[in-house]
Amino acid sequence: MIEVPQSVQVVTRAMLMEQGSHSLADALVDVSDVRATKPQEALFTQPIVRGFPAEIYMNGLPAFGGTAASIDPTSLIGTERIEVLKGPTSAFYVGGIGATLGSLINVISKRPEAAPSAFVSMRTGSFGTVNPSLDLNTPIGDKVAARIAADYQGNDSWIDHVDAHQWSVQPSIAFQLTPETELLPRGQYEDRSQLEFSGLPAAQALSGQIDRNAFPRSTRGLPHTTIENRTTTAELKHEPSDDTRMTVTAQYNEGKMRDNGAFIFPELLGANPATPTVYPIFKLYLPTKIRESVLDTNLGPRFEALGGTHELLVGASYDRTDFTSGVSNAELIGELDLASPIYGLSYGATPEAIVTQTNRYETKALYLKDQATYGRFHLLGSLHLTQLNLKQQEQGVDTSYHRVTPRLESPMT
Repeated sequence: MIEVPQSVQVVTRAMLMEQGSHSLADALVDVSDVRATKPQEALFTQPIVRGFPAEIYMNGLPAFGGTAASIDPTSLIGTERIEVLKGPTSAFYVGGIGATLGSLINVISKRPEAAPSAFVSMRTGSFGTVNPSLDLNTPIGDKVAARIAADYQGNDSWIDHVDAHQWSVQPSIAFQLTPETELLPRGQYEDRSQLEFSGLPAAQALSGQIDRNAFPRSTRGLPHTTIENRTTTAELKHEPSDDTRMTVTAQYNEGKMRDNGAFIFPELLGANPATPTVYPIFKLYLPTKIRESVLDTNLGPRFEALGGTHELLVGASYDRTDFTSGVSNAELIGELDLASPIYGLSYGATPEAIVTQTNRYETKALYLKDQATYGRFHLLGSLHLTQLNLKQQEQGVDTSYHRVTPRLESPMT
């Protein structure tokens, strides 16, 4: 990393184990300049690195940006390491909704190995938390190895009525087709389910005017908010020599989010001054669906030229993302006294989404990168040619953007 002219921090597998990190937010807590997204916030926010929203990649491939929900791993049981690239990364990575303006968090998964191994654990804690997990790796003959990592967690909360469930299964199998060629299919299939909690009026909660454990929502018929992610990847790697490597990777990701909310909304309708702790409760429904297909192919030769050592990477990538979402009106369902709540409000029927958004992002890119070394002098140069086709159905937008993104940097070691 000392030869790369960019700030990079790596959270290794040993660190994840020693710190007992269970979520991406846990793993990033000791990485400087990062404000991580907690699992409960993943539907709406991304991690912030150096003040900018960061993209989350999985094994070097993009996922749809805008939220962390589409790729933020539910569990780290199958994670080998986490790489945090700080600062602009658009010269190195493209895809999803375009080039990454801010930083990038790259989650690297474990690979099947020739040596058998097994890891089984059980974590329990406050509020009924139960979290069994396993990571099993086994060879299947001389040329095949398989791994499966799985994790489940169920828990209640210190907040009245709030509970959550989540599971993750990550299978992978490696085929050594020839001594120089490996095929690695793998999957990541995850579900999260929890009752939404949008918070309490801060001033009243801190001053003790209201119950800090109160759940400002309906308690009868409120559906859980759910996040479902299904990612399937196939990687073909061919190394004809020690100095040349060719990689072709294809990935398909499908994410479904169903946000069923009931909440207070003081800006829309607050408490009556005569009853300052009695708030009207609204319900809201936000469905989202994301489908993304990615293909990346590259060739990486290493050679001596012009008095130095060059590690070249030339490749092409394609990314198509289809995004649909909607939102209902905020509908009033009743009132609740947050000082001494008597629960019983009925959620009723799920509201109908009345405002929809349908987008398609199609990214095509050619890239060339060279990391050259001349003794203690290192030179990193890259060139990206990118075309982004954007289609927004409701707005009648159908346009294309073309960009040339160069980069040239040189650290001394």
